[in-house]
Amino acid sequence: MIRSYNLKKISLVVLLFSFSTIAVAQVQITNMDGISSRTQEMTLENKKKSHDSTATTSKGAFIVVPIVITDQNLGYGAVLAPAYLHPSKKSTKKNTPPNITAIAGGATSTKTWVVGLMHSHTFNNDHIRYFGAVAVTSVNLDFYELGKIDLSKHPIAVNLSGWGTVQRGTFRIKKSNIFIGPQFGYAQVESSVRKDRDFILGDSLDSQINFKTNFSALGFIADYDNRDNTISPANGYYGGFELTYNMPFLGATQEFYKFEAFFYAYVRITKWLYSEYNFDFQNVGGDAPFYVKPFVSLRGAPAMRYQGDNTMIAQTQWRFYVYKDIAVLGFVGAGKAFDTFSDFGADEWITNYGTGIRYTLAKAMNTRVGFDFAWANEDFGWYIVVGKSF
Repeated sequence: MIRSYNLKKISLVVLLFSFSTIAVAQVQITNMDGISSRTQEMTLENKKKSHDSTATTSKGAFIVVPIVITDQNLGYGAVLAPAYLHPSKKSTKKNTPPNITAIAGGATSTKTWVVGLMHSHTFNNDHIRYFGAVAVTSVNLDFYELGKIDLSKHPIAVNLSGWGTVQRGTFRIKKSNIFIGPQFGYAQVESSVRKDRDFILGDSLDSQINFKTNFSALGFIADYDNRDNTISPANGYYGGFELTYNMPFLGATQEFYKFEAFFYAYVRITKWLYSEYNFDFQNVGGDAPFYVKPFVSLRGAPAMRYQGDNTMIAQTQWRFYVYKDIAVLGFVGAGKAFDTFSDFGADEWITNYGTGIRYTLAKAMNTRVGFDFAWANEDFGWYIVVGKSF
């Protein structure tokens, strides 16, 4: 789901589906927001000039955000997002994010590719935040279930191609850290079985996979965010909910809704020990396409591997600094994908655990970079991490 300045994890590769559930975990557009807010904060506090490429001036700055993709289902690749940060000169608020204009392009080993454009802007002394994006993409993914049909032993290779746009505006409630506002998303998507993969598709499944869909969704968002840093937070809380409804009278092919509630906590225990917590619940109802259903997003579990009308996950991570800016970490998590709450007890628990290493780039607004190695049920994944892990 698209979130303006406080974007949660979302893949640029699947930006056109940003009001659906295809949000690949480790690819985060949040990176640009974290860099921008902290960059302006450095300038406002007159900190010592840095030689890092993200250092800015009152005239703005140009940065290139590299996004590395290492997902077992989506493939291995990268997205480059050149961005221009132009400061909000009229704002007196210390942590006002600069206005951002960016383009993005990239590809993965599964022949997935994306080209996109985005812009964010603040108005009225950071009381109004606007975000808009448009993208054209082709995404190749394996799906392990289709409705009630279990395809875990023989997943179907599907191509999702098309274009989409998202427009949203949020409004600060008085002087609080709460933002609320509307969102509108429109996309045209064609779903089809990949022709470069051998798969015998029965007549009963053909119409459920090979079709075109128009999305036209209105949404309402409410977020709370008091994190000290959006790219690599050490303290603070971030939570909220989002509800979108795909409406035929606005041009949508199918009628359905999607709801998500999320919460993140970042706690400093000591100077050397930090903990992080995350909870996420998603629900979809109505005549939603199979690829819109939420999936269990845990490190180690491939994207779209565990789907259902509902998903619920909880995870925690602990980071310990062993020498100066070098830290080791461990994490565990659990989640479920289920169609109804009556099925909750019978459905399989997806658990993950893993370890990693981080190095803090002090000259780049304390951005943490490193590697993660994760196991989830019978799957294994490794990740290159820039900023947040969740």
